[in-house]
Amino acid sequence: MQIEQHKCSHRPCQCVVGSDTAYCSPQCEEQAALGTAAAVCECGHADCEQNAGIGAEPTIT
Repeated sequence: MQIEQHKCSHRPCQCVVGSDTAYCSPQCEEQAALGTAAAVCECGHADCEQNAGIGAEPTIT
C-alpha cells in the first residue's frame, strides 16, 4: 500500500508529509493556526533550511 504525500499545510514550508497529517511539525501547525505570514519556514527540517540558505555554501561571485 502506497501512502499519499502532499506539501505541509503551512504555506512557506517546503516539507512533504503523509496523507494522514497536515503539518510536518508542531511549529508549522502553530504558525498556521496563528496566521503568521512568515516568508521563511522555521521548522528546522532540511528542505526548509536549504531553501532559506541555512547551512548552504556561500556563493562567491
